[in-house]
Amino acid sequence: MCGFFGYIGNNKKNFNESELSTSLIHRGPDDKGEIKRNNFYMGFRRLSILDLSSNGHQPMSRFNAHHLCFNGEIYNYKEIKSYLKHSGKTFMGNSDTDL
Repeated sequence: MCGFFGYIGNNKKNFNESELSTSLIHRGPDDKGEIKRNNFYMGFRRLSILDLSSNGHQPMSRFNAHHLCFNGEIYNYKEIKSYLKHSGKTFMGNSDTDL
């Protein structure tokens, strides 16, 4: 089971990003990722199940403006992807999560 964490705000006095990521290694030993901005931090620990490639790396970003962390499973994602592909949407990987 993956794990994600984040922080929004100006007061970073009691917030240690590295310590937080390490504390969740048991939730996702296969990969880790993070996005840092001025008052924003988002991290992810990944347990690779559906797509073992780096295409499932999170947080996912698009245009460096939209960011996604997702922990769960969309059981009918193959049917949804098939429908979206016929509508012209392209996907980067074979996971149930994509931007």
